[in-house]
Amino acid sequence: MPARQGVTHWPEQGPAASALVDEFDLPLLESMVDVALVIHALEVSDNPADMLAEVWRVLAPQGRLVLVVPNRRGLWANFESSPFGSGQPFSRSQLLRLLKDAKFTAVSWSQALYMPPINRKFAVSAAPGLERMGKWMMPRFSGVIIVEAVKQVYAFSSGKRARRLVPRLKPALLPAPQPSSKG
Repeated sequence: MPARQGVTHWPEQGPAASALVDEFDLPLLESMVDVALVIHALEVSDNPADMLAEVWRVLAPQGRLVLVVPNRRGLWANFESSPFGSGQPFSRSQLLRLLKDAKFTAVSWSQALYMPPINRKFAVSAAPGLERMGKWMMPRFSGVIIVEAVKQVYAFSSGKRARRLVPRLKPALLPAPQPSSKG
């Protein structure tokens, strides 16, 4: 769990299986992880681009990244009482730009949490129906955006187009020195 977010003892019984780490210096070797789940960490990071660069470092080639972040358009990000009321919410275009800059390619998108963050008995009982209706009627206003991305090993690090190297022409026959006829 990111240091700024704090750690939760998990599981409740037995030895802890969670750890508090620096999101910019993960305690893993390069290319060690096949799938990274980054759930509610990107929005509390001081530098999301650097955090994604560190995730890229520890992911294996063609490794998968699953991001869950608050949706900028969703109701959840606008209520301070909700778990997503603090930190940086993201739009889909902002996530695409961050992922591209960090050398990831988004392969799938989904949304969740259409029910407004209301803790009333009637609202909780209506939640399943409101979730189905929200997914059908207002998919862009979900509480969270979920994106799966793949690590690109051969992606270019700069925004410049790669320069194609053209082989220089070499003469097939090289001139051979001839002995002088002057004698």
